[in-house]
Amino acid sequence: MKTDRKTIQYIDSHLDADLSLEKIAEISAYSPFHFHRIFKLVTGETLQNYIIRKK
Repeated sequence: MKTDRKTIQYIDSHLDADLSLEKIAEISAYSPFHFHRIFKLVTGETLQNYIIRKK
């Protein structure tokens, strides 16, 4: 799974679950470092800020 609609849909549908950077990076098949960079590039915000805003 890449950082695209599928990843964002997964995050949106699991907001009450453990959505650590490491967990989402693993699901997306990226290292946490690369996932963080790609997610911020795609969404304009960090994973943590995205989750907080969506909750």
